[in-house]
Amino acid sequence: MKKTVLFVDDEIHILKAIRRELFDADFEVLTASSAKSGLKIIEDNNINIVVSDVKMPEISGIEFLKEIKKNHPYINRVILSGYVDEETVFVAIQQGVATTYFVKPWKPDILRNKLDHILQMQEVFNNKKLLNTLNSIKRIPVLPKVYSNLLNALGKRKSNKDIAAIISEDISVSTKILQIVNSAYYGITNKITSIERGIALLGLYNIKDLVLTLTMVSELKWSDFQKKILEEIIFNSSLVNNTFKILYKTKYKQNVKEEFSSIGITHNIGKIVLLQYFSEDYKKILNHFNTYPEKDFYTCELELNYDNVPHTQIGAYLLNLWNLHSINVEAALFHHEPENSSINNRVVIRIFNLAVRIVETVNKHSDIESIKYKSLFGGGFSSDTIQELISNIKSKKKGR
Repeated sequence: MKKTVLFVDDEIHILKAIRRELFDADFEVLTASSAKSGLKIIEDNNINIVVSDVKMPEISGIEFLKEIKKNHPYINRVILSGYVDEETVFVAIQQGVATTYFVKPWKPDILRNKLDHILQMQEVFNNKKLLNTLNSIKRIPVLPKVYSNLLNALGKRKSNKDIAAIISEDISVSTKILQIVNSAYYGITNKITSIERGIALLGLYNIKDLVLTLTMVSELKWSDFQKKILEEIIFNSSLVNNTFKILYKTKYKQNVKEEFSSIGITHNIGKIVLLQYFSEDYKKILNHFNTYPEKDFYTCELELNYDNVPHTQIGAYLLNLWNLHSINVEAALFHHEPENSSINNRVVIRIFNLAVRIVETVNKHSDIESIKYKSLFGGGFSSDTIQELISNIKSKKKGR
């Protein structure tokens, strides 16, 4: 059945432009010139996405999207506006009123690709097996308060000092961040004792996603077995993230874009959830993983064929629920299957997949030739580059 996207804007020429540019899209396009007529269309049709202007007469776009969230929570909500009050849009996204936004004038390819991505994610997250697995969890993790406050501060462009003060409100998280900053992984010679200095060193995007992971972890109870595995997951996520950034810079001769710079930190959130709520299954998968050194954790999950869905879907579902950037969601969902990612993000996810496999190679002590890096980029990465990365990761693991 063809998906349907509803565009709501009081400017008729905008609606005509949208229809013209999306006439051959894989989804049906409906339009409305007011919030009231938009609500009527929603009542009479099966709508998958609503894209709304903000500044409209009678009922504002934000109020309109709030109404949809209340009465039609499964419709994805997007802001499209030339009237950009950044704080209003930011608050709307953080409150779950909208998942993302576009600014007029928009770029047709970006708009189409983003809508295709949202529809693709809807297909994944409406999977009954996934929903049954999540429904079996008594308390699905919610967006931690410290993280919400941090996002709000970032949206208001608060100083590093203000952001450090917010993070310091959670002693366990701030302590863990300092422990990570001062670990052998970062090779710091002078001990870092303040969160503000840690922010300067790691960068805001890395700190933001570290806070998300660590605050979620700190709110749960862990056995000794789980704590040991948890340390490995968090440490390996940092290794993957750094390896990804090096590969990207090697390939494109420039630093990775800021919004991509910390996707490694959150890509294994699903493993953390699996470890917490399905600990016995996790142990069996881990035993299978250790028995067959040529296989990765994800392959072992699929082979054991438990009723639960793989960690990739669980993690992506939560990141999407928490309104993280689409690249975080796709890195979590497709880091083992990059060719299934959206066209818009595929180049990045391919490089990220290579980073994941390089770190796994070190963890499994297998040979460099097990990584088919040449087939991905036509020789874009030399064996010397890969070997250097492997040696670097090995030294960081030894220094823990």
